[in-house]
Amino acid sequence: MNSRLSICWHTFTPALLLLATLTTFSQNGPPNDHFTNSIQFTGTNISVTGSFVGATLEPNETPPLESGTEGTLTIWYSWAAPMTGRAYFTTTPFAVSRWTWAYVGTDLGNLRRVPFIQRSSNKSFLATEGTVYHFQVGGVGVNGDTSVDFNLELRPEVPCDNDHFSDAILLQGTFFDKWYTGGPMPPLHWTLGATSELGEPAHRLDGQGASLWWKWVAPFHGRLAPETRASTATNVVLAIYQGPSVQSLTSLGRFTNSASPGISVTAGETYYIAAAVTNEVGDVYMGGNASANTSFTPVAGNILLNPSFEQGVLFDYWSVSGGYGGYVGENGGADGRSWPSLGNSTRIWQDIPTIPGHQYRIRFIWRFGGNLSGGGGGRSCRVLWDTNEVGIAQLSAGESGLWQCPTFIITASNSMSRFMLENLGGNTEYDGCSVVDITAAPAIVTEPRSISTLSGGTAAFAVGSSGSAPLLYQWFFNGTAVPGGTNRALVIDPASSLDAGAYYATVHNAFGGATSSVANLNVESPTYPILVWQPYSEKVASGGYVSFSAVAAGTPPLTYQWYWNEQPMAGATNRNLAFDPVQLTNAGSYKLVVSNSVGSVWSLPATLTVTATNAGGARIHFGNRAIPFSLSNDAPVLDLDAFTRLNGSNYVAQLYAGATLAELRPAGIPSPFQSGFSAGFFISKTIVLPNIAPGSEAVVQVRAWEINKGTTFEEARALGGKFGKSELLNITTRPAGIPAIGLEGLQSFSLQAGLPFLSAGAIHFSHREPQGVAVWTLEGEPNSRYVIEKAVQDFNWEPYLVLTNVTGTVTFTDSANTGANVVLFRARLLD
Repeated sequence: MNSRLSICWHTFTPALLLLATLTTFSQNGPPNDHFTNSIQFTGTNISVTGSFVGATLEPNETPPLESGTEGTLTIWYSWAAPMTGRAYFTTTPFAVSRWTWAYVGTDLGNLRRVPFIQRSSNKSFLATEGTVYHFQVGGVGVNGDTSVDFNLELRPEVPCDNDHFSDAILLQGTFFDKWYTGGPMPPLHWTLGATSELGEPAHRLDGQGASLWWKWVAPFHGRLAPETRASTATNVVLAIYQGPSVQSLTSLGRFTNSASPGISVTAGETYYIAAAVTNEVGDVYMGGNASANTSFTPVAGNILLNPSFEQGVLFDYWSVSGGYGGYVGENGGADGRSWPSLGNSTRIWQDIPTIPGHQYRIRFIWRFGGNLSGGGGGRSCRVLWDTNEVGIAQLSAGESGLWQCPTFIITASNSMSRFMLENLGGNTEYDGCSVVDITAAPAIVTEPRSISTLSGGTAAFAVGSSGSAPLLYQWFFNGTAVPGGTNRALVIDPASSLDAGAYYATVHNAFGGATSSVANLNVESPTYPILVWQPYSEKVASGGYVSFSAVAAGTPPLTYQWYWNEQPMAGATNRNLAFDPVQLTNAGSYKLVVSNSVGSVWSLPATLTVTATNAGGARIHFGNRAIPFSLSNDAPVLDLDAFTRLNGSNYVAQLYAGATLAELRPAGIPSPFQSGFSAGFFISKTIVLPNIAPGSEAVVQVRAWEINKGTTFEEARALGGKFGKSELLNITTRPAGIPAIGLEGLQSFSLQAGLPFLSAGAIHFSHREPQGVAVWTLEGEPNSRYVIEKAVQDFNWEPYLVLTNVTGTVTFTDSANTGANVVLFRARLLD
């Protein structure tokens, strides 16, 4: 028997190109009848022709049909996924092969069926690079036809293209799941590179906010019900919003299952759908549908009468000139069950009371292609206000049968105005007309938050608002207007103790004003030395490089002394302690004491673990501009306003990398930003990761800061500079001999300034327990870690304990204090 295997290729990026033809012969049955003789293929687009003649169901093989007697003829194919992606597989004809499954495992005894998604005739699953998948094709011969075609196509994982609100993908029509109805396979939107941008709402109750975005403009009054059941990403949360920007969104619904019950929608309004995902690999396929209401839906503020033609006579309250027909009491309307069809040059109008100087939004719903409006070509409608043309709406020939909802904005000049629609061209159906006063006073949608900084540092407040443009801003400090504080963001640089106090913003337009809540700025000017960045433990191979560092503030001059295993180290009198190269004998516990004329403070201990072997050598191309033959995107870094690109070498970026999040450490030296056309991009280079082997997984991040506020990210952040960091990226480094991988999935991010308010924490004595143990209360930031320091021997501060403040208020005890002496505690946030 002759079995033919032919492999064809489509073009992908990156592409894996191969063309092969394999012909095999068997006298006793198909060559791939048994699992151990499975025909193996490689590539991303495969077509295989096989036969069931002589095929059997071998011992221990699970029948493809788990009930019944059919499907006992099986053949096997195996495939090693060349890259991660979504694999689609089909078999034809259905009459011959009805049951096909994908498995992973090494033999029949330990095969595990791969969960799949089925749409139309396609089955698909998430394939992982390097994993071998086994396909069991089962069926029966019908009328002598025993040949079967098995087809497989892999769509590789690529960075998502709709990560940001501004990149939301437009959904069109009323039924989004075209694949389900037999249409072509849809484009995929992967979770790779998904982030939570600045100001984005928390879509998920678990706090994980990485998201992908879609938008849809409602063509009628009705219901929108999106769903993600055909996605390979699991645990997707859908959230639906309205609003002009990511910082100014109003939540309309959140759905924790993949098929949402949906929300009510208004014609002409834009709705944004966020699919919130975890950090898993997978894609999100947006499906679902929208449906029009069969009953009239009033539009809030509509000043038209009988706007959807639902009253006893179609044109009650309307005037009409020209020919028309209509639908009364029928299904298929955009708003209710009655609507007219207007002929060429037919006009309809109403005279309505208006307020001079106010803005009005005009909308109407229209279509052609029904029983009374069929025909080819497009359609036009002239919109008039007080006999003046406002604009002309267009329907293209390709939009036949689809309701559409154009929008126009006008400013009324009279106390009585005429709204008119003039149909141009062939018969056209109209429904759901509305004229709404959109003159709106400002409203605060995002309040400024309280922050703190050190004297000489930078602080920034921001407010989000809505309302009719133009919007005018004014910031106030302790009740007095801030000169020049007329933008959405207020930047204070440098901050001094004179800037500490209460800040709020007012927003005005021609129709009113709004005032934000008060946010406080705390400017710390410590005299006693304090540690605002602690050293952390390190693990490094012998012969490598390691550095401990700390950031301190207080009245200068500050002096430093490092201790190793509780003993002072000769010459270790800087805030940085480096070993290059590190030796096995350097292992141990390190602490730093910082002193000035007032007192001293001790750091938390940091442990250095030195291993005998160096597993490093992985390389990463550190750059935020797309590189050829990579999945990297341009990802410029932005300033505080989330718009201006960082410009010049006064800003730097550094790669942080580690095998795990806990091991994330600086890698390489900081790289300066460029100027002019290349603003926003730092100078790229290849960096060798000292603790990650080539081909291993790495957790990486880009951090940026202003260099004049600190030589390290931690110093600039702690001392009040501008700082920012990207979302974490999980990257598989490439083996030795292959060009270094780029920062695939990197997205733009913005700098910020100022740390959370109460970064120092507030400690109060609470009470004494019966045994005399003192109980203290710490008030600070919720869900944050604090280091509690205790003063010993005057004002020499030593770490007392590290605790997690879950709710914002937490207690701790001091069993050594009997009340005989004054005891001093202080607390600071740990990063």
